[in-house]
Amino acid sequence: MQKHFTDEELMQHQIEIMQGMSFDTLLLWFKYIVPARRPDENAQVLTGFKSVAPESAYNTVLNTIKEEVRESEMQAILSLVK
Repeated sequence: MQKHFTDEELMQHQIEIMQGMSFDTLLLWFKYIVPARRPDENAQVLTGFKSVAPESAYNTVLNTIKEEVRESEMQAILSLVK
């Protein structure tokens, strides 16, 4: 994919996909995908989500993620979120 798209284009595609999900489905997606990704990948997704989501939705997502990863990993992710 990176051969054909820039990082920004890939992020935009992911944001569009996420916007098409119900919030409950989105929470499940974060619950299962975050532990499978590297902190930098998670931070990239969270940065994009934070830029388009209401603060309350962003905080709900963070709380969901906190239940699924170690504190050290959560801090690593948050340190990279812009």
